[in-house]
Amino acid sequence: MGYSFADTKFDPAVYTLSERWDGRTWTQVRSPNPGGPAEHLPDQSLLQALCMGSPSDAWSAGSYSSGSPAGKILIERWTGRTWTQLPAGR
Repeated sequence: MGYSFADTKFDPAVYTLSERWDGRTWTQVRSPNPGGPAEHLPDQSLLQALCMGSPSDAWSAGSYSSGSPAGKILIERWTGRTWTQLPAGR
């Protein structure tokens, strides 16, 4: 859980990073990146915390920005198969 940098033709972009352990190896799992396209910095999406209730119920929290340096709350939930972005309270 965290973030990764991707090189673009403009600037590095920051994307969410989530991986799954199968008992032998780590595999990257796609997770939502609401920060927008990398061409428009300071767009970024990152995860900073994880809470697991079971292998099919996990929550992550972080932040994202889209077109503005002010960050927004990012909440995602793992269902055992996919990560889904959830609305953050105001």
